[in-house]
Amino acid sequence: MISSSTTVLGAIHAISFYRTILGASPEADYVTAVAARNHQYQSHTLGSAKTESFERLYTIFEDRQKANWDGYGAEPMSLDSYRVAYRFLEALPPDINPPTIGAEPDGQITIEWYVRPSYTISISASPEGELHYAAMSGPNRVCGTEAFFQDIPANILRIIRALANL
Repeated sequence: MISSSTTVLGAIHAISFYRTILGASPEADYVTAVAARNHQYQSHTLGSAKTESFERLYTIFEDRQKANWDGYGAEPMSLDSYRVAYRFLEALPPDINPPTIGAEPDGQITIEWYVRPSYTISISASPEGELHYAAMSGPNRVCGTEAFFQDIPANILRIIRALANL
């Protein structure tokens, strides 16, 4: 089994390597971060959960390409929603447990972390590149919409991390 220190050192080495060959602009920093994250997912420990999430996402997308896939008039799964969900999964830090992935009748993809009935977050990836979310943490409720570009919005990531630590 690969130790966490070995994985961290490998990621640091990858960051240094990619930074050397890619440059120092904000765009290069983004490409470096993606390359380093992808390097981490090559390990069996960190990569298998990520790979399973991507496979589940693709299976759901593939199985819901026809109208009325649920027998109640559901719309076909949106390719743009799939792309947003894929990028969201790519952007998840490796220390976050993989989510449950589902489909909505409006053609969007749902990404959820469920701890117990009153501790959960559900995020819908819209074709327009927005993340619609609703979360419960005990008696506290929060919901909203955030634009999604390349990084998971800080308030959504904070909620996911809080639930992951329960």
